[in-house]
Amino acid sequence: MSTRTIYAVNPLMFVSALVQYNSATGNIGTNVRLRWEYHPGSELFVVYNEDRYKVFNFNGVTVCNSIPRETHPGPARVRPSVPWSP
Repeated sequence: MSTRTIYAVNPLMFVSALVQYNSATGNIGTNVRLRWEYHPGSELFVVYNEDRYKVFNFNGVTVCNSIPRETHPGPARVRPSVPWSP
């Protein structure tokens, strides 16, 4: 199951969000993206991703599944895009 929302701040900037839920595993994934066209043909993207894993109790101990930090460097990305001409 998932839901997607897009909000246009103005014609040159928008925010989009996607939330997904996996009922088989109980995992929730979130993706939020800001796109800003600060100059015609030049854009700045700021992206945030997060995954929440199923938390369960095992004999009174709370266990949370997650990806180790070494293989998951971080949730935020910033990527500028500039015009290119050969």
